[in-house]
Amino acid sequence: GRLVDGDRLNLGQALMALGRWKEAESHLGRLVDGDSILCSRALIEVAWVHYKQAKAHAPEAAERAALLEKAAATLSGVLASQQPLLASSQHVCRYRLGCVYWAMGQAHRTERKFAYAHFLQAASASASAVQSKAFRRLGDFYAVVGKDEARALKCYTKAVDLNPEREGAGRMACRLMTQKQEEQQKEEKDVEGKSASASGASGSSRAKRLLDVIDLCTRALEKRPQIKWAPRPLALALLEARRYQEALPVFQKAIRLHPKCQRCWEGLGRCYQESRRYQSALKAYEHVDGTLCPGGSLFSLVQMGTIHSDVFLDHQNALLHFARATRVADAAAVEGKAEEEGGADHDLPLPLATMAVAGACRSRLN
Repeated sequence: GRLVDGDRLNLGQALMALGRWKEAESHLGRLVDGDSILCSRALIEVAWVHYKQAKAHAPEAAERAALLEKAAATLSGVLASQQPLLASSQHVCRYRLGCVYWAMGQAHRTERKFAYAHFLQAASASASAVQSKAFRRLGDFYAVVGKDEARALKCYTKAVDLNPEREGAGRMACRLMTQKQEEQQKEEKDVEGKSASASGASGSSRAKRLLDVIDLCTRALEKRPQIKWAPRPLALALLEARRYQEALPVFQKAIRLHPKCQRCWEGLGRCYQESRRYQSALKAYEHVDGTLCPGGSLFSLVQMGTIHSDVFLDHQNALLHFARATRVADAAAVEGKAEEEGGADHDLPLPLATMAVAGACRSRLN
């Protein structure tokens, strides 16, 4: 039978959800002529189809720019016209126009009258479907363009509080919190003769940053226990705060979600080690050293050596691990780079720094 306009709009949106952009545009394009609310909604959807095509299926710069220009013109036209528009559709339109401007780059990204202005208006619409997305995008603006990490962090945190499933915002919030902490730790190492009062203030600031990560991730998991982004930074923050018993089950959950995460396995081993469950700790470290990092994990090798030496009094086995750890550290130094445990996706530093571990290896071998 013949599709009524409302059904055609729903069909177009369903095809968009499936990534079938050409078919979606074909159905939605039949609804754009007129001055009804349905027509405005169809125009917003058609513009989003062009945006998605530009992002995913337009390798040529000219084609991508043309699609984005077309999307921007359509969305701007909807906002400027006298056509009827539901408030919810207006918020969606502003958010999407902000996304299009951001993708266009250059002045459309950096000047506040373009992407920023539309994200700000979309974020100010309470209880709208795009409010949390708009706050996440505002965070991107402050982080990338404004270079204002404090405001970026507030926006990312707000996005997660509104919708805990906003994974990108959650990851960026945790990254900013821990990045600040790592910078403070580096400054401490660079400054000699630091006063006790300054050191205490810095330690208090680091503790607060850890609590911020723990609070954010805990709130998100309480609202949406099934989310995948929060267990890993939560576990690593609990580890850094030395809350080992709390961290254990969170690391186990994080490993189920990210079975190849070296940081999680090493954090799990550390928690077992601090809980005096040494055999379990060794199994975790051995999994890292044998499976996840066949070339040798500096941290895991040192911890295994420590357990064999200090707990089992197996000094021969301990020396084998320390010797391997020293070779790993030397190889990294020769290549001109320090080994980054766990790859590029760091949420928090492990308790022992690479160079400190290498020094410990050499002192034990001597």
